Parts: sequence; structure tokens; C-alpha cells
Amino acid sequence: ALGGSGYAVTTEPFPLEGVIPGEDVDAKAGTTDPNVEYVVFRWLAPDGTVISRDPEDVVDVEDEWDPTYGMNVLVARSTYAPEIVGDWGVQVFFYGEGGHLRGEAIIRIRATSFFVIPEVPIGALTVLLTMLAGLAIFARKRF
Repeated sequence: ALGGSGYAVTTEPFPLEGVIPGEDVDAKAGTTDPNVEYVVFRWLAPDGTVISRDPEDVVDVEDEWDPTYGMNVLVARSTYAPEIVGDWGVQVFFYGEGGHLRGEAIIRIRATSFFVIPEVPIGALTVLLTMLAGLAIFARKRF
């Protein structure tokens, strides 16, 4: 994504198939714009609520080598452990000198999403036994 607009955000590890409530999710924002000074992360709950964690989600960018693009990019990271099941989002705002959003005609805002899945209290064994029990009941009624 950096190759097109010069701004990107992703969750690590990518892609996140499913996150268990309370498990950390890392968001990584990157830019090739040398005028970006800091990034603001907004964690968006499934109901649309913005999880405000000021000043924790205001992060200065750091210069980092990116082997994918073969160049240095400015990177900022934020970590959050969502507790609510559903579709979550991470929205990122790139700010330059004087606290101005970067970009001319287009405000540079990027977003990504992931899904939080419920945790089964007893674990994978419970899920497996429940599926087998359902199959047995189905087979018994069928024959």
C-alpha cells in the first residue's frame, strides 16, 4: 500500500484470522512522507465506539528499514487488547508540523479491520465434543 499513496496501516501478524478477547493486536502505520511527525491511532469497537486512550495512541514516527520496499519508511506502532466480540477497526491519522493532517486535496487517513472471536471456556476439546454430539444426534434421527 505504501507504493501507491505513501501511507498505510496494517495489523500484525497479517492477516488476523481471529482474535480471542483480551489478546493483543498490534497496529503498524507507515509512510514514505518525510514531513509526518506523529500518528494518531483510533481503535474502533464493533458498535462504532472510539476507544480513546490519549496520550497512549499518539505515537511519534521512527525511521525503519522496510525490506519489502527496499527503503526506509517512517513507522509508528500501537497495541490494544479488545475485550468485545465483533468486527474491530483501526483508523490512523498522519500529522505533520504544527499538528496539521498531511496531504493536500486528500486527508491521509487509512484503516484496517479484524474480527474478535469468542473464547470457548473449556477449550478446543469442548468444541470438538459438541460437534460430535451434534453429528450423533443427527445420525440417530436420520436412521
